[in-house]
Amino acid sequence: MFLVIGLFLIILAQASYALGGLVIRKYLGNYNPVFVSTLMALTSIIIFFPILIFFFKSEIGGLTFKTSLPFIVAGILWLVVAEILYVTGLQKAPSLALASLMTLFFPLFSTILAIIFLKEALTVKTIIAGVLMVTGFIFLIF
Repeated sequence: MFLVIGLFLIILAQASYALGGLVIRKYLGNYNPVFVSTLMALTSIIIFFPILIFFFKSEIGGLTFKTSLPFIVAGILWLVVAEILYVTGLQKAPSLALASLMTLFFPLFSTILAIIFLKEALTVKTIIAGVLMVTGFIFLIF
């Protein structure tokens, strides 16, 4: 049951990303991508900061530099570098449809990194899925 709920939430997240991409492409295409990403991050801070303070006081108190480091690295990679590159890509791609489809490389890269760094199993299904994804991308691009 939890698996189904988790997958449903991921689908909702992807729909939310798609809507955000639509807004970026349609209304924010003339702005600098760093400016767009910064204002989006500021909006997130305004929403998340009260939640953090109200619901996670004990977790905040237990943080040290060492335990904070993974949060910092993930924040820089995911919310700064990836976000700026994503916004730039959405603004400069020939179409929103193609730009959105390119985000499907995420599972491919995640799988490769999980196999290398998390020692997850490389199965025949995973290899077939990867080959099909890359083949599909080639058909979409050309």
